[in-house]
Amino acid sequence: MTEGLTVSATATAPPSVAVPTPPQARTQDIPGKVKWMHWSEVIDSLRLFPRLIIIPMFVWAAWKLGGMLDWYMWHLTTAERTGNVTAFAGVITTPICTVLGYAFKVYIGGGRDWDKQGGDDVRDHQ
Repeated sequence: MTEGLTVSATATAPPSVAVPTPPQARTQDIPGKVKWMHWSEVIDSLRLFPRLIIIPMFVWAAWKLGGMLDWYMWHLTTAERTGNVTAFAGVITTPICTVLGYAFKVYIGGGRDWDKQGGDDVRDHQ
């Protein structure tokens, strides 16, 4: 039964297994990685991107609510300020203020806890 089989004299080596390097060694392997990690921590601590979102939201809300108040107070006569118009102004004002309050709550809740000792800092990964 083994007549057609030939045995090779050369043996193949087992495939090499990659040994993971610790994070400290990998940080120094990539040029400029420490500098970029420091910059990312500065951007994260200043919370630039959330501020770029929430500041225009506040400006837009102030513009819309100011326009609503201006329309209600100066462009409508006393006779035109009926219950329907007042309800319309309330229907417009309430969602704007609700969304703005929710966005501000998310912004405040997502910040760094400065009272926490230690922390996940770039200096911990060097």
